[in-house]
Amino acid sequence: FGDALVTAALTLLDNHESLFTKVATNSRSLWLVRGSSDVSYMCFACEETPNMYYCSCRSFLEKTTKMNLMNQTMPEFCKHLLAIKLILALKIKCPHLTLSDNEFAKLVLDRTMRGSY
Repeated sequence: FGDALVTAALTLLDNHESLFTKVATNSRSLWLVRGSSDVSYMCFACEETPNMYYCSCRSFLEKTTKMNLMNQTMPEFCKHLLAIKLILALKIKCPHLTLSDNEFAKLVLDRTMRGSY
């Protein structure tokens, strides 16, 4: 990770209680992260499978596209994903919302269809 990315992730962590919400069911989870532009991003960061992750921010999309063009296997993290990884590693408490499977599916679908991840 570069210094700028680490600094950006740590800046997000300074306000972790207002910027991060873990949304979960019995079998799946995602994070809603409010970015610096006050836009909320949908992030998947699986604790059990650390190589599976996704963020709906533009930075992650651009890094993933670049990775695919260069035939790399692991995309770089964005500041949102790095901050989530730090939250998990440091066991920082964040707001947690528990939903049913149907409510969870509706949340993901609604945010995807709106184009506002």
